[in-house]
Amino acid sequence: MVSFPTSDPTRPHLGAVGPFYPVDAIEERRNGDVTIECIVAATGRLSDCRVISESRRGVHFGDAARAMAKRGWILAPAGTVVTDQPVQLLVPFRMKGGRGP
Repeated sequence: MVSFPTSDPTRPHLGAVGPFYPVDAIEERRNGDVTIECIVAATGRLSDCRVISESRRGVHFGDAARAMAKRGWILAPAGTVVTDQPVQLLVPFRMKGGRGP
């Protein structure tokens, strides 16, 4: 699972994902999971990410996970071995009172 180096105190009900939680999922009170595959830099930042799977297609969890990686909102977990090879990471989307994943 990825690590979240920051959170958004203005959206505590959306957990660490904060402003990246897809609007459709917020309106439907949906939780979900995304697996992304990325290259991990020595700093833990992620690049060249692509969506491998998402629990709720059409709700845009995958797009949100890629946007978070691009902006540095999520990092590889501590201890991840840095190589030039892609690494698969789980990105959980959980809101208080949400349904699913």
